[in-house]
Amino acid sequence: MPKVANIKSILFFIYSFIFWLLLVQTAPAHSQEATKEFSYKHYTVQDGLAQMQVMSMFIDSKGYLWCTTKAGLSRFDGYRFKNYPKAILPGFDLTLIGETRDQQLLLFGSHSFANLAGDSILTRNYPDGKKVLLR
Repeated sequence: MPKVANIKSILFFIYSFIFWLLLVQTAPAHSQEATKEFSYKHYTVQDGLAQMQVMSMFIDSKGYLWCTTKAGLSRFDGYRFKNYPKAILPGFDLTLIGETRDQQLLLFGSHSFANLAGDSILTRNYPDGKKVLLR
């Protein structure tokens, strides 16, 4: 009759072998998943971006990518940029961009905010000229 110690060592070997097989079988699946490649394009001023220092980005409900920069606002439609230069935003330093429920684009700066409707921009100062901390 086999000893209990021998049975335990045989069971340990069998369980270890099964565990090792399971580990080896799942390794290729994880490594294949990790090697997925994503394509990206680096856009510059030569592509039409208003400036290289992008402060914030936002994708609106229509799918446009909006970029706030030190030189103004850039809208990207997937093919080309349309720029709203800082000159049409008097005294406005863009820091953040968002959208309301009724799809109005809102631009926020340290001293004022603006509403973009089509190509017209309506700028308003914060009450009493106070600065507002935006998160």
